[in-house]
Amino acid sequence: MTPRLLHRPSFLNLVADEVLRQDWSQGVHLQAFADDFVFLANAGTKQGVKNLANKALQTFKTWTDKPKFEISLEKTNYLHINTNRSGPIWYSGIKWGQHNIKRASVIKYLRVLIDDRLNFAAHFSAIKTNSLIVHQGLKKVA
Repeated sequence: MTPRLLHRPSFLNLVADEVLRQDWSQGVHLQAFADDFVFLANAGTKQGVKNLANKALQTFKTWTDKPKFEISLEKTNYLHINTNRSGPIWYSGIKWGQHNIKRASVIKYLRVLIDDRLNFAAHFSAIKTNSLIVHQGLKKVA
C-alpha cells in the first residue's frame, strides 16, 4: 500500500519519525521516503493480510489525522503479490477509513516499477520505451 501525503517532504521528515518508530504488528513493515510511505503486510492467509493491512492503515490514519495531513486517495494503491499464479484475482477490502483502496498490478516507487509478479517486466518495458524516445530525439538532432 502506498499512501501519498500532500505536504512538503522537508516538513514531513521532521514529523514522520514518530510513525516510523511505531510498534507495528508482526508481519507489517513501514518504509518511507520523502512523502511516500509503503506498508508491507505478510500473513499466511488472505484474511490475515487484510486484517494486518487495515490495522496498520488505521494506525497510520490516526497519525495523519493529528496534524491534519491529507492523503491522496487517487495515488494510494495496494499491490498483491501472490506465489499462487493460477489463483483468482484477489480483491481485498483494504480500506483507508471508509474508502476502498484500489488494487494495482504495477506500482512505481522511487522510479522503479514493481509488478505483482515480481519479474520487473513493466519496469524494463518503460526503460525500453524511454530509450527509444531518447534515441529518436537524438536522431532528429544529428
